[in-house]
Amino acid sequence: MRRRHGLITLAALALPAWADDAKDYWTAITYDQDWHLARLVARTGLDPNTPSADGEPPLVGALRQDADKVAAWLIANPRVDVEARNAAGETPLMLAAIRTKLPLLKQLLARGAKVNQDGWTALHYACSQIELAPAQILLDAGADANARSPNGTTPLMMAARYGGLDQLTLLLARGANPRLRNARGLSVADFARDAGRMDDIVERLAKLAGPA
Repeated sequence: MRRRHGLITLAALALPAWADDAKDYWTAITYDQDWHLARLVARTGLDPNTPSADGEPPLVGALRQDADKVAAWLIANPRVDVEARNAAGETPLMLAAIRTKLPLLKQLLARGAKVNQDGWTALHYACSQIELAPAQILLDAGADANARSPNGTTPLMMAARYGGLDQLTLLLARGANPRLRNARGLSVADFARDAGRMDDIVERLAKLAGPA
């Protein structure tokens, strides 16, 4: 055997075994192979919270890649941190809400995922898409209808720009304050107007918000 080949072989042997295990782990996540994930963790003892090469938590990665079977397996594993965030500060609950993954959203809540937190919340995310159910589930679980993002944006403002009329109605019925303004002084009516919403919706929200 040539010396160069021998060096390559030695270098390969020098790689820690967990490096290959972690790679396999993330391959299983990518292809939504919950059975492979379970076998790998059982066989190797690999920490199920092992992040990707760029630091992404497994549960966040599974939700982002629509690997729902893997996500369900991870949530059910008591060792998995259901509050682990990605680089953008997003939690699994936030991603389940915005992607309308209702079974996983409920499973996360059953595991004790935090509904309320400082800054952006899962309810903000739920109200930034059209489906009503995620917001309803979160509000039923105790989500703060007047949660403020770092710039003062509320879920009602997100619904006014991105959500549906049903969301606005639901939030108002659950105590959302239409008079709040964000750090730029924008009201919920301003958010609706900027999104090109129908005049009657903007007018209704403007009346609820009162004078500037």
